[in-house]
Amino acid sequence: MSDSVARMLQTTIALITMCILGVSGYVDEVRPYRGSLAVETTFNMGWAIGGFIFVGSLDYPEWTSHEYGHVRQEQMLGIFYIPMIAIPSMFSVIINDHKTHAGSEVEKWATALGGE
Repeated sequence: MSDSVARMLQTTIALITMCILGVSGYVDEVRPYRGSLAVETTFNMGWAIGGFIFVGSLDYPEWTSHEYGHVRQEQMLGIFYIPMIAIPSMFSVIINDHKTHAGSEVEKWATALGGE
């Protein structure tokens, strides 16, 4: 799969997610962030896909910058972002406490790429 097809797929996933959250009333605010779109949701969790950053609060710059680090990972890895980063990260959040999840190499890499 080419990089452009991968980006289109991931952006489509992000747009569908944004529409579902918005229509359901789970979006509090949307604003640009370092070339991406940051979406404040009513969920106390964060994720990034298709150049969109979803966080529970835009008032915590370290949270938004960490998720921006995942956007950078996605730009580097293309279609491999989903199986290498997104899916393992989802499972890590489910089975680990915050400290263990945040201490994983993938999450530390995202924080470093986010630059804050």
